[in-house]
Amino acid sequence: MMDFEYTPYGGTTAPSTMNQQEMDHYFGGSYGGGVSSISRREIIEHFAEFRRAIHEGPVSLVQHYYNTNYATMMQNYSAEWPSAEALREHVGDDPLFLTLYKEMYFRHIYASKPGGVSLEERQESYVNYIDLFNLVLAKEQPLKIELPDQWLWDIIEEFIYQFQSFCNFRTKLAKRTDDDIEQLKRNIKIWNVHAVLNVMHSLVDKSRIVEQLEATKKGVSFNPGSDLFCQTNLYKMFGYFSLIGLLKLHTLTSDYYMALKTIECIDLDVTKQNDVCQVFHCIVATNYHAGFCYTMMRNYEDAIRVFVDTLLYIQRSKPIIVAQTFQNDAVNKTADQMMTLLAICLTLNPMRIDETIYLHLREKFLDKLPKPLLWVGPDGKLPFRDSFAYDNIFILTQSIQRDQRLLNEDVESQIGRIVGRVGPAMLLTSVSESIAFFLGALTPMPAVRLFSLYAAVSVLIDFFLQITIFVTFITLDHKRTIENRIDVFCCLQISRDKTNSQPRCLSLPRVSWFKPKISKKRPSISNNQSPLQTPLGSIKSDETNKNIFRQSSKIEPCEEHLMEMDGFLFSLFKKYYAPFIMNCYVRPTVIFIFFTWLALSIALLPYVKVGLEQNITMAKDSYMIDYFSALKEYFAVGPPVYFVITQGIDYSNINASNMICASAGCSSKSMANQLGIASLRPSETRIAQIGTTWLDDYYDWLRHRGSTPCCRLHETTGDFCSTNAPLNANCHPCTRSTTREALTHYEFTKFLPYFLKDNPNYKCAKGGHAAHGNSVALSDEDKTVETSLIMGYHSLLISSGDFIEAMKQAYILTDTITRTLQTAGYDVKVFPYSIFYVFYEQYLTIWHDVLMNLSISAAAIFVATFILLGFDIMSAFIITLTIAMITCDMIAMMYIWNIEMNAISLVNLVMSVGISLEFCAHICRDFILSAKGSRLKRAEKALAYMGSSVFSGITLTKIGGIVVLGFSHSQLFHIFYFRMFICIVSFGAAHGLIFLPVLLSYIGPSPNHIRKTRIHRSRSMRKSHPLQAMSTEMS
Repeated sequence: MMDFEYTPYGGTTAPSTMNQQEMDHYFGGSYGGGVSSISRREIIEHFAEFRRAIHEGPVSLVQHYYNTNYATMMQNYSAEWPSAEALREHVGDDPLFLTLYKEMYFRHIYASKPGGVSLEERQESYVNYIDLFNLVLAKEQPLKIELPDQWLWDIIEEFIYQFQSFCNFRTKLAKRTDDDIEQLKRNIKIWNVHAVLNVMHSLVDKSRIVEQLEATKKGVSFNPGSDLFCQTNLYKMFGYFSLIGLLKLHTLTSDYYMALKTIECIDLDVTKQNDVCQVFHCIVATNYHAGFCYTMMRNYEDAIRVFVDTLLYIQRSKPIIVAQTFQNDAVNKTADQMMTLLAICLTLNPMRIDETIYLHLREKFLDKLPKPLLWVGPDGKLPFRDSFAYDNIFILTQSIQRDQRLLNEDVESQIGRIVGRVGPAMLLTSVSESIAFFLGALTPMPAVRLFSLYAAVSVLIDFFLQITIFVTFITLDHKRTIENRIDVFCCLQISRDKTNSQPRCLSLPRVSWFKPKISKKRPSISNNQSPLQTPLGSIKSDETNKNIFRQSSKIEPCEEHLMEMDGFLFSLFKKYYAPFIMNCYVRPTVIFIFFTWLALSIALLPYVKVGLEQNITMAKDSYMIDYFSALKEYFAVGPPVYFVITQGIDYSNINASNMICASAGCSSKSMANQLGIASLRPSETRIAQIGTTWLDDYYDWLRHRGSTPCCRLHETTGDFCSTNAPLNANCHPCTRSTTREALTHYEFTKFLPYFLKDNPNYKCAKGGHAAHGNSVALSDEDKTVETSLIMGYHSLLISSGDFIEAMKQAYILTDTITRTLQTAGYDVKVFPYSIFYVFYEQYLTIWHDVLMNLSISAAAIFVATFILLGFDIMSAFIITLTIAMITCDMIAMMYIWNIEMNAISLVNLVMSVGISLEFCAHICRDFILSAKGSRLKRAEKALAYMGSSVFSGITLTKIGGIVVLGFSHSQLFHIFYFRMFICIVSFGAAHGLIFLPVLLSYIGPSPNHIRKTRIHRSRSMRKSHPLQAMSTEMS
C-alpha cells in the first residue's frame, strides 16, 4: 500500500504524470478495444492489474482504468464474472480489494442479469456493502488508499439503488415463492431502512463533511485538529456523497423537508458545487432531487430555478458527457426527467425562464400533446384566450348599424349619442367583471392568481380602448361608408348613379380621386311661386310641403342601406322568438321550469365533492396515471404524520413523562397510548401505525446494560464515548440508575444530546440519531426540550377525500390529546403535521370561502348595478337574483359533471358572476330605457332589439373562445375550463334570453320618468318642426 498523502478537497482528477509506455505497462498494452471477446481468465488477469494499480499507481491511473476499461467491461462483457474466490487465487488475501471487486461484481449482476436478481444475490450484495463500510469506518486510522471520486459516487449511488430495488422486490409478494417469503421473514434486517440510514449518517459523521461545507459556505477555514479522517479525500468524498444519498433516501420516503434539510450546507449553484465535487452526474442528481423536493412542497419558483440552472449546465457540459460515456445515459435520463418536472412547474407557476430551455421545452412536448405548459410563454405569461373582452364591441357596432341619424345631425353627434346610450351598459359589465376577476385573485394558487389579475386588468384596459380608440375608428369608418370610399384604399371613392332612368347593366363603378362629399343642404323653394293660393295651388302646395318634409329627413343611400340590414338574427328574434317567449302560456311555464331548476340545484349543493384529484392535473395518457393506480394496488401505508407537542412540559419530571410515553408504568391516557389505540382502527382514524416515541427509546438507551452500555463517558475528558469507540478506550456508564424514577433532571438534560447524536449499531440499537435526531428541539441555553414530536403513518390515501378525511381525523385526535394534557395541568398543545396538509388545509374551509367570495361578488354586482342604472333598486335586485340562480345551477352542474370544489372551481364561480352580468345588464337596461307600453310590450321590445345582439355578440363569441379547450389533452383544462365555462355561457344565455325577459314582464321596474319626459319633449319638437317649416315657406 502507498503511504498516506494529503490531496486537496475534490482533487482526485489531477492530470496523470505517467507516459504512454507506463500506461501500456499497467493496462496490458492493447486492452480497452475488444473486451467482448476476452475470456474469463483474461478478466481475472485484468482485475489483478487493477488491484496493482490501486495499491501502487497514482489515483489518476485508477481513475482512467475505472472510467475506461471497467466501463467497457460492464457494457460489452455480458457473461457472468469470476467469483471472488476464483479471483483470490490470483490477487491473494486482500479483503479490501476483494470487497471492492464483489461490489462491482454485484453491480454487474444488477445491470445485466436478464431474469432479474434473486433474493440470495440481493442479500449477499447487502452483506458485502456492510463489510465494505465496516472496513472504512471501523479503522482507528484512515485507510491509506485513494479511489477516484467517480468510483466512490457509484458505490453510494448503487447502494441506494439496490435498497430501492429490494423495497420494490419485497412489495410484490404475490409474485414471490413461499421460500422467498419465509426467507424475508427470517431476515427482516436485510436492507432495513434504519440500517441504510445508519450507514449514511456514519459516513457523514466520520468525515465531518457538514462542518467543512459550512465553513466553506461562511468563508472561514476549517480546523480539523488531530482528526486525520476528515483530511483524507476518501473519507471526505464518501461523506459528501453520503449527504446526497440521504437526500435520495428521504426523497424516496416522501420526507421532502428532511431531504432539503440534509443538504442545506450544500450550495445548489452548479458552479460552486463544481468546486467541491468533480463528478458530473452527482451534481445533476443533487439538483434533480432538490428540485423534485421543491416541487412536491409547492415551492415552484425554487424548483424552476434549480431545474433551469442544471439544464443549462448540462447543455454547456455536453462535451464532457460525450467524453465520459460511462455517465452519458444516466445524465440524459435525469435531464429528461428534469425537463418534464420543469414543464409541470411552469404550468402551475408561470414565470420567465431562459429562452434556450423554453424553446427546447416546446420542441420536446409540442408534437406529443398540447399540455398546459405549451400555453406558457418565455416571459412567464399565461396567454389564455380571453374572448370576453370583445362582447361590448359587437353590441356597440350593431347599435350603430341599427341607428338612424336625426335631422341635421352629423356623424360625430350620432356616434356620441349611441355611445351615450350603450356606454353605461358597457361600463357596468366591464367594472363588474373586473371586480369579479380581482376577487378571483384571492386564491393561493399561483397560476390561477396570475390569470385572474391578468384578466381583471385586461378587462379594464379593453373598456378604456373601446370607448376611446374604437369609437374614433368606428366614426371614421362610418364616414367612409357614407362617402362610398373603399375599405382599404380610403382615398378612392365609388360614384353611384342615383337616377333610375338608365337601365341596369353590369358595369364597373366610376372611381374618382378625393371627390367632394355630396351636399346635405335642404332644397330651396322657388321664388317664382305665387303667394296666392288657389284650389290647384293649394293642392300643389300640399305636395310641396310633403316633399319638403320628405327631403328634410332624407339620409344618404349607403346609410339607408345599413338601416335596412337588420340581419337574419334580428328578424328571427323580432318576428318569431320574442312573441313566442312572451306568449301568455309560455311565460308561466318558463317561470315554473327555471324555479324548479333552482330548487333541484339547491338540493344538490351538499353533494358536490371537495378536493382536487392528483390524476386530473396530468394529461390523459400520462405515465403518472399508472403510477397512481400502482399506489392504490400495492401500497399498504400512506404518508408519514408527525404529532407535535408545543413548549410547556418538563419531560424530566416523571409525572409529565408518564403522560407522553408508552412503556410500562406510563399512563393509560398518555399521548403515545392514545395514538396507539387510534392506530388499531385505521379505517376510522386513518392512522395505520405509530412508531416508538423518542422518550421510550431514550430511557431504554440510558438503562442498556449489555456487554457495552449505550451511554458511556470518557474517564478523563468526560465527553461522550460511543459504542463504536476502540475497545481499549477508558469509558464508564453515564449513570447507575436503571429506572425512570431515579433519573435526575440534570442527568436527563445532560445525556439527551448524546442520545440524539448516537448512531445505532449492533452493540446498541437504541441510538437516537437515525430515528429521533430531528424529533426533539433543544433550547440553546440550558438544553431543555422545547418541542418534540411522535412520528406515525397514515393509512393508504388515494383520493382527495381520503387526504381530507385523514387530516380531519388527525385534528380530532390531537384535540382530544390536548384536552387530556391540559386537564392533567400541562399548558401545552398537540397538533398534527404531514407533508400534504399544506395542500389540503384549504378544503377544510372551502365552503366558507365559496360563500364569502360569491357573496362579496354578488354584493359588488348589486351596488354597481344600483348606481349605474340610476339608483333603480328593483333592477339591481332582478339582475342579482338572476346571477344567483345561474351560480346555484353552476354548482349543481359540478356535481352532475363530476367537477370538484377547489380553488380553481371557486375562481371560475367568481368569474361566472361577472360573466353572467353581461347576459342580464344589456337587456335589463334596454327594458328600463323603454318608456312606452306595458311591462309585457317593453320586455318583448327589449328581447327583440337587444336579444339578438346578446346572442350574437356575447353567446357566440364566448363559445368560439371556449370550444377550443375541449380538444385539450390536459384533464385540468378540459374539466375546470372547458366544462365549467361552457356551462357558464349556456346557463347565462338561457337565463338572460329566456328567464330574465319573462321575469321583467311580471315584476320589471317602471319606466324611467326622466327618460320618459325627455322622449315626449323630443317627439313634440319633431312634430313642431315641419309646421314651422311650412309656415316659413308659405310666408
